[in-house]
Amino acid sequence: MRVYHFIKEDTNEEFDYVIMSEKTEIKPQCECYDRYGQVLGCYNAGCYSLDNSAIWEDVALDILKVMNIEEDFSDLEYYEFMEKYSNLPGFEEAKEETEIHYEIECYNYWDGHNYKTLIVGNEHGDVDLDEVDEDTAKSVIEEYETVNNYCDGATKEVETENYEFFFSSYQDFPYWAGVFKK
Repeated sequence: MRVYHFIKEDTNEEFDYVIMSEKTEIKPQCECYDRYGQVLGCYNAGCYSLDNSAIWEDVALDILKVMNIEEDFSDLEYYEFMEKYSNLPGFEEAKEETEIHYEIECYNYWDGHNYKTLIVGNEHGDVDLDEVDEDTAKSVIEEYETVNNYCDGATKEVETENYEFFFSSYQDFPYWAGVFKK
């Protein structure tokens, strides 16, 4: 169990903290979802990849250098380039060696309408959630463990000595609990 607080203002969450599962995963940012449920893709994630239409020519040139091929392909479109070179021996290995897909620690969930991604960690520091200090996490978890978190309706709020815990059975609530400081 991990305790986080929100960093980004645009998440529309009002909680001081949230309690979540340990089930974060490390995956390429291009495979994660934006706030509308669309896969980011290499272009929006800024990957150095043939799949990034803004820079595919640079990546293609680097792949051909790795394969020791010096040809001018500037007159080719992306699909023509792939048709001409992708079946050559060693192309996939050179592509894998050349491309860079930035990895993030994230939590993916289904909100009832779309897939969403909450970013917990990445090399650029641009995150949605940040883990709280150890003392705060311990305090929140100790009080959380004294609460019956079974939600027999749509939502439930339980007050403890220092916190108010919010539980929801709605699909768009991916947390174990939302937490307010008293």
